[in-house]
Amino acid sequence: MASMTVQQDAADFDLSVRFRIDNLRELLTDSAETEGVEVEPRMSNAFWPGFMFKVSRAIEGKQRKCRLSLYMLPGDYSTPTIAVYASVSVQSLLGNHTYSTKALKRQATFDHGRTTIGTLLSQKMYEASYTMQRENAAIVLVTLRSSNAPTPRSSPTLNLIHRVLTARPISNTRFIVFRRRDSTGRLSCPRAFYANMKDLASHYERCEDLLNIENSIEGFELPVGASLDDYSLTCDQHDYDSDFERDEEEDDEDDDIVVVQSENCRQRARRPLPGGTPADSMIADDSVTLESIQAEVEASMQSSTDSFDIINPREGVDLYSPSEFEGTTIVLLGAAARTWEALLYYLYTGFIDFAPLTSLNPKGQDEFLARYRSGNPHRPLPPSCRSIYRLAHMLELDGLRKLALEYLESQLTPETLLTEVFSEFTTRYDEVKEMELALVVRYWHALKASSAFKNKMVEVTSGSVPHAADIISEIMMRVSAQKA
Repeated sequence: MASMTVQQDAADFDLSVRFRIDNLRELLTDSAETEGVEVEPRMSNAFWPGFMFKVSRAIEGKQRKCRLSLYMLPGDYSTPTIAVYASVSVQSLLGNHTYSTKALKRQATFDHGRTTIGTLLSQKMYEASYTMQRENAAIVLVTLRSSNAPTPRSSPTLNLIHRVLTARPISNTRFIVFRRRDSTGRLSCPRAFYANMKDLASHYERCEDLLNIENSIEGFELPVGASLDDYSLTCDQHDYDSDFERDEEEDDEDDDIVVVQSENCRQRARRPLPGGTPADSMIADDSVTLESIQAEVEASMQSSTDSFDIINPREGVDLYSPSEFEGTTIVLLGAAARTWEALLYYLYTGFIDFAPLTSLNPKGQDEFLARYRSGNPHRPLPPSCRSIYRLAHMLELDGLRKLALEYLESQLTPETLLTEVFSEFTTRYDEVKEMELALVVRYWHALKASSAFKNKMVEVTSGSVPHAADIISEIMMRVSAQKA
């Protein structure tokens, strides 16, 4: 029979398995029987898609440790490199005790059919646990995934679904995030979102920043009994191409949706308005009252009906009342509601769509969002890829950051590239700058003769775009290098 060669381009799996380790005493102590004798490793049976576990003993100084490795079935190890994201926990036989306070997590890559996941147990842990000594065995729970990206099958999502089905509280963390920002930086139209950040942070590797959101993004914690009226709800720093919705009474561009936390901004946000109490603050010149906010929101309803979204006249009004939420409430000033909703949805499902760049066609983006909402009424509106990139960069969500970068690259053409490469956003992130400069070199013949490029040179040399001077130097160097 003739043979055929198959090239595997991708693999996708999400496995949860468990196995039992017996006779821990042999692995983790030096008894009279094992002293000076090499303890034989234990191998598991094979499981789909052809993996096996190996548990072996290792000695480091005076400490004995129990290590876990993952093997592929013997065969042709010349197959493409496979990366596996492993999450491991070790429990007592009844499952009522977990022996490690922090689950073992690791990205492992097969090398000739084998990869080491890490240390399961140590002699120190064994000697400190009466239960482990008495049972002389343990249950090992392992999750193996082909990607660290969120998935609807992940434990945070399954836990969330179960809480909804059983009418239990979804989360003890509430986020209040705003939809609109005017040209003075004032935020309005708040929305509330709920998520179990501890659940999410424990599941995804290197996501501890999810537990300290207000330290990464401009914001503050709202105490129980406090009101949004007691705080100055403004966000000063901003760029264009934002997920904050436009104030239809203004002609300004959209504002930036993510702001690196500034100590001055944080202190200002937490500082109550003059007077010290909601009653006193109503007298202050810059006070914000429930009635004024409701009037402002109702007035916004009178704007043109061709906007992609019509605001509920009572949207968010109840969030200005004294907080009665018993859990933790985080007020985010440096993130737009649309961005934050899309992020939480991604963390629970792994799905995210992006809106077209405003530099392509601002009105076209509004039309796109209107069509999207009509066709997907129960999903978040697509955010700006730049906004998500900033957020993912700060929270170290590498998979999401790469998705946003790939979408940004897909949107760039010779017509739109100049706007992006000379933007302040590009100068902040080396990864973005490298990608866009490579595209400039690729499209150089079309760009160098364009009137748009000549106009941009005038802006740069006149000092109108001070952050872009280095970009010009980089372009000239790379173009020269290519000619050489």
